[in-house]
Amino acid sequence: MNEKDLKDKLNDYRKDVEVKKKEFNELLSEVRIHQKDINRLRKDRDKGNDECKTLSKQAKEMREKRDVLNKEIADLKAERKKLNENIKKLSTDIKEHKEKRDELNREARGTDTSLVHRYESDIDSLVNKDISLEKEKKLFNSIFSLIGRVGAAKEATEFHKKVLETYNEIKVFDDTADKISAHIRELADESEKYHMKAIDIYSTVDATRKVADECHENLLEKYKIVSPIRDRITAIKKEMETMQDGMSPYLGEMDKIRIGKDSERKAQMAADAKQKLKDSKRISINDLRALMDVSKENESILSDIIDGNLGEPDDKPDGYTDNDNDTAVEPKEIEAAVEPKEIEAAVEPKEIEAAVEPKEIKAAEKPKEISEPDTNSE
Repeated sequence: MNEKDLKDKLNDYRKDVEVKKKEFNELLSEVRIHQKDINRLRKDRDKGNDECKTLSKQAKEMREKRDVLNKEIADLKAERKKLNENIKKLSTDIKEHKEKRDELNREARGTDTSLVHRYESDIDSLVNKDISLEKEKKLFNSIFSLIGRVGAAKEATEFHKKVLETYNEIKVFDDTADKISAHIRELADESEKYHMKAIDIYSTVDATRKVADECHENLLEKYKIVSPIRDRITAIKKEMETMQDGMSPYLGEMDKIRIGKDSERKAQMAADAKQKLKDSKRISINDLRALMDVSKENESILSDIIDGNLGEPDDKPDGYTDNDNDTAVEPKEIEAAVEPKEIEAAVEPKEIEAAVEPKEIKAAEKPKEISEPDTNSE
């Protein structure tokens, strides 16, 4: 394959590479746009999840404080229940004692003091007064009747004392139960505050979680869009690498042709330089390099140049300049094979998201149903 065919082949490859490179850059720009949205959505989702965790922790603290108070309330209610049971038992005792007292009072039909006074009066009349036999019999019957009634009256008085003592016990229990009930109401109010705070926090958690879930769903949709683009970018990279591999043999051939032309050019320059030396003309640095590259036979010529044995030319040769550092105008350089522009490495976009869906967002832990504290007094 000649040089022209090689150039045409390489140019065809280069055009194909430019097409792929253009498509690659367009896809890369599209991915970067989506990547901004992905980063924003992920940031908002993670922020929402972090807020849910923080708020759930706060709600848990509120629930724990509420539960401690509810436990204290339950203990107080148990204590109050025992008091109420004692009051109930004592109330039953009072009822029984009152019934017995009332029964005895009906039997006595008077107080023990009045009955004793009447009894003593009848005894005095019977012993000290002169009364008829019929009245004496009535006094005897009255005295025996009074003896039983006095006993019933005294027993009724004892039951009445027991009723009063029991009432006093109940009053003490009632006062204690009232204090416990007041304390329960205070604790219940405080518990209710923690309860309402927990409910408010969980409402905020639900709203925040909803936003985070929406961000997560939108993020998944973005992944679905980016995934095929990412696959296409990967495919284009492989295609460009394949094209580079296909160009390598042709580039190698062009290098060989260029090296051959360079060798011919240097040989021609060396020949021209030798001719200049023969004609006692000044040679350029490039001529000197050509001579050194072509043959080591120039060592003697170099010695003459260094010793200054070469004569000054009578007139300036073509291409000569007054500047010692300038080189003689070289013949038109043989056109080198045009290399295709170096294929730029396919630059991966920063963190092109994998098609694999992100792990499911762990939902903020839902609170167990919050039970209302029972503030009703039993």
